[in-house]
Order: sequence, then structure tokens, then C-alpha cells
Amino acid sequence: MNNQPKLFESGVKVRTGEGRLSYAHLFEPHAVREDQRPSYNTALLIPKSDTETLAIIRQAIENAQEQGLERKGGKKAAVSHPKFHNPLRDGDAERPDDEAYEGMHFVNAKSYTSPPALLNAKKERIVDETEIYSGCWGHAVIQFFAFDVSGNRGIGCGINGFMKTKDDEPLAGAGNAAHDFDGDDDDFLN
Repeated sequence: MNNQPKLFESGVKVRTGEGRLSYAHLFEPHAVREDQRPSYNTALLIPKSDTETLAIIRQAIENAQEQGLERKGGKKAAVSHPKFHNPLRDGDAERPDDEAYEGMHFVNAKSYTSPPALLNAKKERIVDETEIYSGCWGHAVIQFFAFDVSGNRGIGCGINGFMKTKDDEPLAGAGNAAHDFDGDDDDFLN
């Protein structure tokens, strides 16, 4: 099975190398704040050692920026511009106290309209919500696009699909219920 990182013909659609999900909400739309529109969303953590995926993502971001310029006929915002939103972020710099983000870059990917395709390594659809969680690893298909709304401009990232390849420790303090209830049985009777 060939799941190497790939830049698709559109120039803005990417299949990543193996990355890890964080803050995953891929079965039901979710909003962090009440004033936000709910979306299917996740942070995808990409090891800094995966230079091939990172190079492809950087190229897709540049391509999305160019496509946005062509579509809107406006001035191309520089990635270094203070109001420019760059979707590829440095986990060490932005989340220095979060072990999961150590040695990682990340993108926040979302879909407002439809859930991403969720597959196992055999390319079978995953329907059990416990199989896709913050902490599992896999390949994502993401797509970049330019936006310029109310003075906010940059490149957004959509998620089209995720193929899980392996399990790992859950992130975000999910814990283990069996462990939480360890102890003397008498403790639960009193």
C-alpha cells in the first residue's frame, strides 16, 4: 500500500505522511465557543522529521495563495504579514507546555459541510466512534484555500479524509475508566 505524502494535481490537496490527531471532532460537528459555527475538525500533528510532508504542505500553501490571488484579483498577502494566517504552525513555539506538540508542526483542519471519510488501514469505513480519537495516528487528506474576510486573510485548511494506521495513548486526559475504579471493592459499597 502506497501512502507516501503526495501533492495532488490541484496543487492544494495533500495526502500527508503519518500524523497524530489532537482535539479530534470528526464524527460530529463541534464548536469551541458558542459564537463559532460548528465543524468537523482536528489538529493534525506532523513530526518535524517528516520533511517530505512539510515541504509538500508548504508548496500547497503557496499554491493556495497564488490561486486566491488569481480568483480575487487582489494583492497577495505575504506569509510574513502580521495579519496573514499561516495554517502550518510550530508546536514547540506555540504549545511549549504540551508534550504531544513537542517536535511537531501542526495544522488545524476542518469541514463545515460534511464529515471527512474515516478509514482503517484496509481502507474500510470506520463507524465506531471510539476508533478515531485524539492520540491515534494516520494519514490525512487535507486541502488548502485562500480567504480574505473582514480584514482577516490567509490560508485555511479543510479535511477530506483520515486513514488510521495505529493506536497510541489518548490525548486530552481521556483517562482509563477501569483504572479510575481500581481499589477496594468495599470503597464502592460505603
